[in-house]
Amino acid sequence: MGSIITFDVLTFLIPEINIHTLVTIGSPLGLPVVISKIASEYRKISNGHTYMATPPGVLNNWFNLADIQDKVALNYKLNDDFSSNLLGISPIDFMIVNDYEINKNKNPHKSFGYLRAPEMSKILGDFIVQKKKNFANRLVNKLDQVLEDIKVQTEFVKDRLKI
Repeated sequence: MGSIITFDVLTFLIPEINIHTLVTIGSPLGLPVVISKIASEYRKISNGHTYMATPPGVLNNWFNLADIQDKVALNYKLNDDFSSNLLGISPIDFMIVNDYEINKNKNPHKSFGYLRAPEMSKILGDFIVQKKKNFANRLVNKLDQVLEDIKVQTEFVKDRLKI
């Protein structure tokens, strides 16, 4: 129920919180009983409208990973059920193979299987690289500002000394 709780918190309790990237794994958010509950909550806060959207604070991505054999994520296409938020972010669905097994018993809903899936590794790797690039860009921009300030101050001193 982690994705249901997360969705409720980000939509109804603290919609002003900003989240760079939301990842749901094996989510039941597409199940009819869950959709009807969410729709009834929307009716309460939005003058009878029942549309369901990506939480407003999701700023860049919502990735949804599901295995077709995961009974909890049976309706795995969240993009069909949730519209974009005001920033244009909507769920991007990934069908994966959750091959988690213990004592020869398969469990396609187990989080370990989702977390070690290649698709999850790519999402996480891209997120880390993007954060590093953002930091590097901010650092370069700051250095450019410092160099520009030095240049302006040098020109000021030259002008004052008439060099």
